[in-house]
Amino acid sequence: MCFSIPHQITKLKEKKAITKDHRVLDSSLVSVKTGDWVLEQNGIIIKKISKKQARNVLKLIFNNF
Repeated sequence: MCFSIPHQITKLKEKKAITKDHRVLDSSLVSVKTGDWVLEQNGIIIKKISKKQARNVLKLIFNNF
């Protein structure tokens, strides 16, 4: 089973997306824009999600540690 943490896009350079936490992700599979929340696996964006979904996942992950 894979685990994916939501990331928010802050910059775009060609097919690379830079996130708020300074990760560089491949955005060639999903069309994204600055401010979008995404899920990634192995450095590749696999899905866009809403801000509410991102908040719920982050709350679930980090409030249980």
